[in-house]
Amino acid sequence: MKAESPTIEEVREARTRAALTIADAAAVIHAASGSWVKWERGERPMHPAFWELFLLKTGLLKLPKPQPKTRKLITFE
Repeated sequence: MKAESPTIEEVREARTRAALTIADAAAVIHAASGSWVKWERGERPMHPAFWELFLLKTGLLKLPKPQPKTRKLITFE
């Protein structure tokens, strides 16, 4: 499955929900402010890796907690 770039609306909405300025949002993912502006204007698609990183770092996307591996104990009768 290939990851897709977010839409212009998704990028803007995520930044707004995170209550960040364009400069702050770009800093979260170590990108230039100008790049963020282009993503919100639709002049350039945001790479899916940047999108996922932004969502994870801002808490807008939570990873499921891994379930601990448990071993079934052997019982002797």
